[in-house]
Amino acid sequence: MSTRIFFGIGLVGAVLLGMGRAQQSSNAWPTPERVAELVQKVKPREPMAWTRIPWVASLSEARRFSREEGVPVFLFAHEGNMQLGRA
Repeated sequence: MSTRIFFGIGLVGAVLLGMGRAQQSSNAWPTPERVAELVQKVKPREPMAWTRIPWVASLSEARRFSREEGVPVFLFAHEGNMQLGRA
């Protein structure tokens, strides 16, 4: 047999195998109970620390809050492209 015939048989087999797996996986959607279980596993038990920080949008509001609460101001600014890693 020639190489083309072996290649053709292998290609057809791979396609049929892939079609069978695709049909199996499309029927394997998780149940609502399974989704709820997974959400509970990944959902944090308590609020993350950054959510307890009183974020404000203006420097004047931050300075007022700083004076009232006696805490320092942390100023975060960026140029609009966070992917570059510059802030």
